[in-house]
Amino acid sequence: MTLEIAIERPGSDPLYRQIAAQIRARIRDGRLPAGARLPTVRSLAGELGVTRNTVHDAYGRLQRDGWVESIVGSGTYVRRRIQPRDMLQAMADDMSPPTAERLLGDLLRLAGLSDRSASGVRSMAISVPDPELVPTNAIWDAISGLRGEHGLLAGYGHPMGDPTLRVALAEECAARGVPAEPNEIIVTAGVTQGLALATRVLADPGDAVLVEQPTYLGCLHVIAALGLRPIGIPLDDEGPDIAAIEAAIREHRPRFLYTVPTFHNPTGITMSPSRREAIADLAARHDLWIIEDDVYGRLSYDGPPPPAIAAFDRAQRTIYLSSVSKTLAPDMRIGWVVAPKAIRERMLALRYATDLCLPTILQRALATLLNDGALDRHLAHCLPIYRRRRDALMMALRHHMPEGVTWTQPRGGLCAWLTLPQDERLRDVHRLALRYGLAVAPGEAFWTSTPDDIHLRLAFGHHDEATIWSCVELLARLIDTRLTWEEGDAVRLAGWTPLV
Repeated sequence: MTLEIAIERPGSDPLYRQIAAQIRARIRDGRLPAGARLPTVRSLAGELGVTRNTVHDAYGRLQRDGWVESIVGSGTYVRRRIQPRDMLQAMADDMSPPTAERLLGDLLRLAGLSDRSASGVRSMAISVPDPELVPTNAIWDAISGLRGEHGLLAGYGHPMGDPTLRVALAEECAARGVPAEPNEIIVTAGVTQGLALATRVLADPGDAVLVEQPTYLGCLHVIAALGLRPIGIPLDDEGPDIAAIEAAIREHRPRFLYTVPTFHNPTGITMSPSRREAIADLAARHDLWIIEDDVYGRLSYDGPPPPAIAAFDRAQRTIYLSSVSKTLAPDMRIGWVVAPKAIRERMLALRYATDLCLPTILQRALATLLNDGALDRHLAHCLPIYRRRRDALMMALRHHMPEGVTWTQPRGGLCAWLTLPQDERLRDVHRLALRYGLAVAPGEAFWTSTPDDIHLRLAFGHHDEATIWSCVELLARLIDTRLTWEEGDAVRLAGWTPLV
C-alpha cells in the first residue's frame, strides 16, 4: 500500500507528527477504512526517505491516540472502531478552514456517533431523518414480497430506472406540480448522482455556474470535482436575489443556476411563489438552465409547500431533482430526475458510460411502498414529530441564545441557520463545541468563499425535544463565554464536562 504522504523539510512540525497527522486524516475521510493494514515501518520509511524510528514514532502516536492497533507478528491496522472522543479530538484540533469535502466526510462519520450509542456525542451537524422513525418493517416487507420474482436478480435493469417505479414517481412529481410522464423520468442513486449527471451535461471545466449563498455541501463538492467556477448569488427571505442573478448572467454567462427552493439546505428558508415564477421567467429570457433540488419538498410543517419551480417553467428550462433520502430512508439511495428530452438523452448516455443502472429489487420495493401508500402513512406519522422538534429548536433558541444571535424559522425541512455576532472570537465556536461532545456545522463550508458573517447550521431531525434543548443551551453558553473570552483563557462551563 502506498499512502502518498507529503512531508515538509524543514516543517513547522516534526516529521513523525506530519506522518501521523496525514494518516489520521486518511482514516477520518475513509480513504483508510477500518481494518486496513498500514505499510510496514521499513517500507514506509523507505518510501518517505526517513528513519525507521520516525515512522515507528508516528505509528506509536496513532496507537496512543486510538487510531490504529498493532498486532505482534502481523502488522499495524486501522482500528475496527474509532472511539468517539478520538474522532472529536481530531476534528477539534483541525485548524484548517472547513471545506465541503472535509466537512462531508466528517459529518458522515459523526452520523454514527450519537447519544443512542451512549458515546456522549450529540450531532446537530448532519441533516438526516431520525433512524428510529425509518419504517424498516414496511421496507423489509416490500423487499420480502419480491422473493418470488427471480428475474429481478438475474438480469440488469433499465438505465432509465424500473418502469413500475417510474409510473409511481410520475404521481409523486404531479403532487409537487411537476408534469412528468414515466418516460421522462430517470431514476438515480440519490439527488447527488442526478446533480452530477446534469452538471456534466450542462457545463465543461472552467465554466461559470450560479449557486445560492450559502448552498448545499454536495453541490459545492460536485462543482469542485468537475472543475467548474461557482458564482455566489445572495439569498434574502424570499430566495435568491433576482437582480444579482441578472448581473451574474451579464458578467459571467453561467451555464446554470442550482437552487434548493423549498426548505433550503442549509438555511431552511422557502422561496416565495412570486420569486419562483420570476426565476422561471428569467431562465426563459436568458436561456439559463435551472437545476432544482426538491429533496425536502414533502417535509412541510405549516401547510402545503409552494409548487416546485418546474411547475412555473413553461419554457422547459428546469431540471428537477428529488429523492426519498430525507422522506423515507437515506440508504435506499434512490432519487429521480425530470429533464427536457435533449438533456435527458445526454444524461442517459452518461449513465450508460458509468453505472448503467440501479439495483432493480430496491426500485421495485420502493414502487410497492409508493403504490400501497406506505410513504404517505410514514409522512403522516413523522411530520408531527419533526414539527415538534422544529418548534423545540425555535423555543430553545429564543430562551437561551445571547443578544446578537439571529436564526431562520424554517417552515419545513430538517435544518435552521444561525447568524452570530461579527466577533472573531466566535470563528472557532464549532471546534469548541466539539470538545463538549456537540457537533454543529460551520457555516463557511457552505459558501464559495469565506463569508464576512459567522454562521452555524443546526439540524434538528434526529434528536428528541429534550436533547435539542440541551444542545442549544450548551451552544448558547459557549457563544456567551466566547464573547467574554480573552486569549489564553481556558473555557470551563459550570455543569458541563469536556469530552476531549
